[in-house]
Amino acid sequence: MKQEGLSVLNMFRNSNEKRNDYLAANFVISDANPEQLDLLKEPCRLNGGAFGLCLRGSCELSLNLNTYRIQPRDLIVVTPGAIVQIKEKSEDFRGFLIGFSFDFVRDIDFQSLIPFYATIHDNPCLPLSDDNAFMLFDFFTFLGGKTRSDNPYKKEITQHLMLALFYEISAIYQTKQPELAVHNLSHHEDICKRLIELVLKHHRTERSVGFYAQELCLTPKYLSSLIKRISGKSVSEWIDHAVIMDAKTLLKSSTMTIQQIADQLNFPNPSFFGRYFKQHTGMTPCQYRKDII
Repeated sequence: MKQEGLSVLNMFRNSNEKRNDYLAANFVISDANPEQLDLLKEPCRLNGGAFGLCLRGSCELSLNLNTYRIQPRDLIVVTPGAIVQIKEKSEDFRGFLIGFSFDFVRDIDFQSLIPFYATIHDNPCLPLSDDNAFMLFDFFTFLGGKTRSDNPYKKEITQHLMLALFYEISAIYQTKQPELAVHNLSHHEDICKRLIELVLKHHRTERSVGFYAQELCLTPKYLSSLIKRISGKSVSEWIDHAVIMDAKTLLKSSTMTIQQIADQLNFPNPSFFGRYFKQHTGMTPCQYRKDII
């Protein structure tokens, strides 16, 4: 089956850049200009991870169904496999982005950073102090210069600099951890968060409210009422939203056929999938795919 994710490396690479070496195929650093960011107007699942830094302007970013308002000096951490969409952005929005493949970081020893993974995952967008924002900007610039050098060890240098960057970002999160812990979720908000996590994990095979209620040890009626009150969306709407987001990423980011996508999303046949997709988007899967190419 064809790869179903859109590579952040291909998305943010200059079309004239050479891609015939290991580093070019597994690492990219970009100023994320408006033309490139337009590729994220539709949701896509990224193969690999990314760090972003907002330099000016603002944007509304969706990561795994959660929406964040990005402002200058905000750090964005996109964990591998995340579904990403820029819903809107100001005309003057500019940022800095580092993208890397799974393979590129496989050999990097960052075991000591694992204790902060949950904090980073739950807080992918983090406002920075002036000092930290300037430090990361300088780091990104320095790293970009090293990747464009003719040094025969630039792959190894870049990988070790990426390890240093992981440490710098983890140190920022460690410093911020007490502040982040202050914003503990209420019991009801925690249920809503857990529901979204379950929906992201199971929406391809489980689309009944009863399944998620059972997973959360609640009655379907209570869960439905609670989620509607907390989030403004019903459980069914969250499920539909996840399925449609997934369908859009497959239509945009892969060459899978409609039949293959219907199978991947566990629809009984392409016709059923087509009716479902049109009901929620106003267009057929083929029309959507044609419209965004």
